[in-house]
Amino acid sequence: MAKKLVFVLLVMTVVLVELLLAEDTKEVVVESAKELKGIKAKKITWKKDGAKMVRIPKKLEKKVIAATYDESGNLVSPEKEVVTKVPESFYMDAYEVTVGQFKKFLKSSGYKPDMPINWSQVYRASPKDKHPMIIVSWHDATAYAKWASKRLPTEMEWEHAALNRTHFTDALGFGHAPAARPDRTQL
Repeated sequence: MAKKLVFVLLVMTVVLVELLLAEDTKEVVVESAKELKGIKAKKITWKKDGAKMVRIPKKLEKKVIAATYDESGNLVSPEKEVVTKVPESFYMDAYEVTVGQFKKFLKSSGYKPDMPINWSQVYRASPKDKHPMIIVSWHDATAYAKWASKRLPTEMEWEHAALNRTHFTDALGFGHAPAARPDRTQL
């Protein structure tokens, strides 16, 4: 009887965990920035380019910049506290734009880069469509973002996201073995 009870409890636990995980992985697909207003999901999929995006929470961050001294030990600048404020949460692509996404953009938009893309060079480092697109200019990246109805992050947003990676770890599992990362197992 005790073995049956343990077995039933084990099965119920497995089912409950699967339900919780399934609930946590509901995919939210977004088509425009207007749709983002009421969304609080940690991760979304952007419809136009299929990119997985993560929500970067707003934050007030305090950093201490250490004092600096010259070679004689004289104080050049004292220690100071810098406050960085990211007033609103925002969504940012979790991964680089892939070769496949960029090719889709080029074909569907008719965009012509200022400098022709050296595809031989791209394919040497990124041979598959799921690999990151490389060797593009800021203008190319901006054109891609505009086509996808997005924008490039500001310097403050980029720094905030880069320095505070916990939202990436929580939402997508960065820091785990590559096989545990979603959509990157078949590179």
